[in-house]
Amino acid sequence: MKARLTQQVGQVVAVVAVAMMAAVPCAVAQQTYSWKASPVNSNWFNGANWNGDGNYPGNGSTVTVATGASILMTNETAPLASFTMTGGTLTFSNWNTRLRATNFNMTGGTLTLPSAFTTNAMSNRVWIVSPKFNLGASATIDADYKGYLRLNGPGAGSSVRSASYGSGAGYGGAGRYDQGGSPGGNVYGDVAAPTQPGSGGGHPTLGGAGGGAVRVEAPGGTATVYGVISARGQNAISTHGGGGSGGAIYISCSVLAGSTNGLLRVSGGGGNASGSSAGGGRIAVVYNSASQAAFGDPGVRMQATAGSGGFRSPGQDGTVYLP
Repeated sequence: MKARLTQQVGQVVAVVAVAMMAAVPCAVAQQTYSWKASPVNSNWFNGANWNGDGNYPGNGSTVTVATGASILMTNETAPLASFTMTGGTLTFSNWNTRLRATNFNMTGGTLTLPSAFTTNAMSNRVWIVSPKFNLGASATIDADYKGYLRLNGPGAGSSVRSASYGSGAGYGGAGRYDQGGSPGGNVYGDVAAPTQPGSGGGHPTLGGAGGGAVRVEAPGGTATVYGVISARGQNAISTHGGGGSGGAIYISCSVLAGSTNGLLRVSGGGGNASGSSAGGGRIAVVYNSASQAAFGDPGVRMQATAGSGGFRSPGQDGTVYLP
């Protein structure tokens, strides 16, 4: 009986060992993708545009984008292991489009948005999620004039008193009234969590567009800014137009790092002649106060000034929020 029990136990152990070996997955090589020098089109989600395995980047991929690339992203990416950009242009289209990567390292090139949109049209924003976010000194996130089109948005300028003139748009600060007496755009949005784009200036054809929206999430990590993130409102296009308001830059992280070369900018657009200037937009950098205190001042500059010029100048400055 003792001998048989020992044998049975031995058999069971052997079976368990085999089962454990079968449960260990085989190592899978991390797939690397680079944008082709001569792609079929600009679509991120077309595998024919990538050097790799014939697919577009999937879970855990390593992605590189270099000078000469012109890419359109219309949906969220798979969670990437890393995204590195040294040049070229990547355009974010659709509000829910986001780039997700464990490591985001942009040393050159531009992230941007399509042209300004109307209140009832599809809106856009630049949205990045990465616990290790690095924007190099030669890299730019450009959302200038990529918010609401003239006469559109919750803080739009107006031409209600005279179609010949246009008032300035509002957002973080109010826009100014024009020579015809059309009221400037209103203040709106959340000071501590600004997500909406800037509004368009007054005048049916000559109002400036609002600045776009930029959202950077670095959950539990560091957002490093050596380059420029810009969401300025547009100056009036010509005589008597109103300026577009500045847009939104919202960064959440444990620590903000960078240098005085880094700049976050949401300035309002200026008015022209009898048209008026716009208000500045909104910036919020929400970090962990204790972690930031231990790290120190990153030196990154922040600008939310109002537009100037035109009949009434300037508009009201926008807002900068820090915990």
